[in-house]
Amino acid sequence: MEVAADRLWVMLQEIRAPGPALDGAYDVLTELANNAWQHGSDCYVIAQTHTGELSNTPGLQLAIADFGAGFRTSLSSYRPETEVDAILKAFEEGVSATGDRLRGYGLNHVQRAIDRYEGSSLSIISHNGWVQRRRSEFDCRQGHDCAGVFIAAYFPFPFEGVT
Repeated sequence: MEVAADRLWVMLQEIRAPGPALDGAYDVLTELANNAWQHGSDCYVIAQTHTGELSNTPGLQLAIADFGAGFRTSLSSYRPETEVDAILKAFEEGVSATGDRLRGYGLNHVQRAIDRYEGSSLSIISHNGWVQRRRSEFDCRQGHDCAGVFIAAYFPFPFEGVT
């Protein structure tokens, strides 16, 4: 995961990403990919830049997916009633599937990185729960079941020379 994050860092520097986007994307990628690997299964990581030609919002999209048990199963000791409850619980400081008091700060750290960079967003789909973080607020839904966990983060910023 560190190698992928380091490559992302270099690529973002090459396209002159603003410092807060650079820092936020690196923090989000390393934390989410490590979480997927530790709590899920083999995971898949994708980073893609968008020129904004069609959407008018150039930037960076990160996506991490795994086929693990999901948030509700991982955090069953907290007795969440729904998958959405479990995802929201995971954002609280000190909440960890391991029970280790020194862990459980990762998603809270991700939330702060998303909130710091204007226009960024984070979406988490875990089995039948969906939570989105944008403009320092959560939007939540229960929906159709999917196999595993899919997380996407978006950092909008203008850049040159990337197609």
